[in-house]
Amino acid sequence: MDEPRPAPVYQQAPDRALLDTVGLARRLGRTPEWFYRHKDELMDVHGFPPPVTGLGNRWDPVAIDRWLDRQLPEHLRLPTNPAELQKAEQDYWTQVLHERLNNPDKQPSPPSRRRRHGDPEKE
Repeated sequence: MDEPRPAPVYQQAPDRALLDTVGLARRLGRTPEWFYRHKDELMDVHGFPPPVTGLGNRWDPVAIDRWLDRQLPEHLRLPTNPAELQKAEQDYWTQVLHERLNNPDKQPSPPSRRRRHGDPEKE
């Protein structure tokens, strides 16, 4: 019997391991010190997600990713439902294939099969 194939990326459950302050700062591309200085402003003014209730300074990474996505202009945001994500993925690969078809000279060449000086002979 065949092994079941893994679900496509857009259908896999996200990693829900909570982020501590260091992990959160890293995800934001900042230092923990920066985050502590700006935490109140981020939450009060910009709608930053609060820590998970009852767990101290631990944040849900999915809530953080959704908040980050909302900060982007709409045309740069990732689709959120599987059908939209699958269509976006198909559109991307269609574009890549069309570019390859229309620009065959820009395709990477396959690796050389010639023996290099000093390589042991393979039999």
